[in-house]
Amino acid sequence: MSGQGSPQGTTPEPSGSGHAPPNVTGSSGTGGSAGSPAAGGGRATRDGQVNNSPKYAALRVGWMMAEARGNLLRLGERPDDELEGFPSLPLDAADERTKSEHTIEVVKVLATLAGGSGLDLAASTLTIPTKLPATSETKASGLLRLLAWRHLRALGWKRLGPTLGLSEGEADDSLRLSAEKTKKQLAGFLWAWDEAIQDTLAAEEFGTSSSYQLGRGLAETYWALDPDARSGPESWEKLLCNGRATALGLLLDRLSLTVLPPVSAAAIKFALEKWEGFAKDLSRLGWAAGDEVGRAFRSKAREDLGLQVKKWKDLLLMAADSTDFADPGNIAKASRSSRHIFAFYLPEIVVGAVASGALGVCLYYLVSSGTSYQAPLSALSGLGLTGTVGVGIIKSFSQGVTNRVHAATDLDAVKDAFTWPPPPIPKR
Repeated sequence: MSGQGSPQGTTPEPSGSGHAPPNVTGSSGTGGSAGSPAAGGGRATRDGQVNNSPKYAALRVGWMMAEARGNLLRLGERPDDELEGFPSLPLDAADERTKSEHTIEVVKVLATLAGGSGLDLAASTLTIPTKLPATSETKASGLLRLLAWRHLRALGWKRLGPTLGLSEGEADDSLRLSAEKTKKQLAGFLWAWDEAIQDTLAAEEFGTSSSYQLGRGLAETYWALDPDARSGPESWEKLLCNGRATALGLLLDRLSLTVLPPVSAAAIKFALEKWEGFAKDLSRLGWAAGDEVGRAFRSKAREDLGLQVKKWKDLLLMAADSTDFADPGNIAKASRSSRHIFAFYLPEIVVGAVASGALGVCLYYLVSSGTSYQAPLSALSGLGLTGTVGVGIIKSFSQGVTNRVHAATDLDAVKDAFTWPPPPIPKR
């Protein structure tokens, strides 16, 4: 149960307890979230208001569930050269944090978000498949902190109890378990908590369970990935093909406007389709598991996917308008393209061309037959097609074209800004 933590296969979105947590490909979109908005703020809308809806809270919890699971279950033993003293800089940048520091961070964030969104469920209600040692923890967030600390300690990481919020009595060193045992316990707990969260959301407002599954599903494309796996729940094919990317795209369409800005949803879907095509090509071409070149390429591809997932996280979780992050050069480049006009108004252009051609033929026929210009002009005037009315129609049409082309230009610029293209697959 490494990485993804969910059983292989597709199950429908749960409507009660006792079901295996569904894969994102089986979401039905029903469900919601109970409780108050997630702690730590929400998404800022274009008018400056903050989105603290239960759907957005569920989106954040779903993302952090996948990120915490990926960090905890893939963290290796403590390296000998790991720094234990103070860093040279008082405040390290995010990318300078060690793996253990980042793991501690995501555990604390998940615990805090779950508590603020009504998803910090009673530990006694979780159907945990692995037997856990006796504990006094009554909430899932407390059990997460305790099991994470035990697993990190088994891997050789020390003095992490206080930063995880554990008291001296809770951080009991008398119980010693192997890293394999603590990992199994932690994976079983995360599986059970994920199941219970979706069971809880299934009884609430339509779309909130989908928000949780979207956040978790997008994050799992990276955090659950084993780049060398040829099949199974951790492979490229499972996480980005086999209908999973299609299901994520449907979730993006469903949550557009209600949870995500349409431009953000379209940009994520655009990049997701590119990575789906890459995963299909990689699976079709294949690479031998022991091939050094193949392993190096897959590792590099996973790094690129990590950069793409960071951009998705920005679009999903950042409190800003996505169009504000578009590069001005991309906007200028997109605005010089005329394809938007043809794409949006192809039927109107065709009809207008046919109508103009027909009018020209009629005028030519009238003039060639000896009829003066006054007759067709009088007919047009009788229909109300005066010069003033014509100018008004043209202005109205032009304004509509301008608005729609402007929206398409913004979308193109955001797609360019938030898409990290997959690396080209070398020929074997």
